[in-house]
Amino acid sequence: MSLRRFGRVMWCALLSPAGLAAQARDAPYDVRVRVVDARSGIGLPEVELRDSTGALLGRADSAGILRLRITGAAPFVGRLQRPGFLPAPLRVTRGAPGDSVVAPMAALAAQTLGTVQVVAEPAVARYSEFERRRATAGGGIFLTDSVIATRGQVRLSDLFRRYPALHVVDSAGTFIVTSARAKKTAAIPGQGTDLAPCVLQVIVDDLRMPWGFDIDQLDRNDIHAIEIYPGVATVPIEYRGAGRDASCGIIAIWTKSR
Repeated sequence: MSLRRFGRVMWCALLSPAGLAAQARDAPYDVRVRVVDARSGIGLPEVELRDSTGALLGRADSAGILRLRITGAAPFVGRLQRPGFLPAPLRVTRGAPGDSVVAPMAALAAQTLGTVQVVAEPAVARYSEFERRRATAGGGIFLTDSVIATRGQVRLSDLFRRYPALHVVDSAGTFIVTSARAKKTAAIPGQGTDLAPCVLQVIVDDLRMPWGFDIDQLDRNDIHAIEIYPGVATVPIEYRGAGRDASCGIIAIWTKSR
């Protein structure tokens, strides 16, 4: 058989129904895995996904979401791990409904302890992520309500003026916080492009605020804590992609519980 005829035969085989089906079986596909507490159904953050060799493949975000890319026709087999929970096997086969999988994890049984005297005030559950990030420090600036009270500024925007990595800009009477480290390229009609201030994304109680949000409309006496990440390199993974200005940095504000 000539080389040309052999190539034609192979091409026809690939385009046959059987060949196309084989290609479809081997094509990579994405699966969204939501890891939840088996008892409450609430998403579990910081869950690690490891393969059969123990290699880390990914970590769940603050909502318990893992995104997994699988290649080949064989089912994916891995293991979910998180402190305080029993390790859980994860098996995903091609054709999982909607390419979405819910993976429950059971908490470890609590041990019975003796009487414990609680000295510190218990942390509010919704501040747990703030406290975790503050404990690990990273590249953020963390202000608690007690620190804010000692600063004495009347307007909330005045809090940010003391940090060299930040600029506070007056935009038609609204004070916005920009990065002193970065600029953004902005298109100017009829004039090409120019550099514009890089405005930090503001997030209040995990809700992303619109561009140009006036932080001075918040009463500083109502604020429990503030996280400041003055550049993209310091932004935690759970906040990356939080908006068009997340690359400039993030200001995360937590209000007091009522």
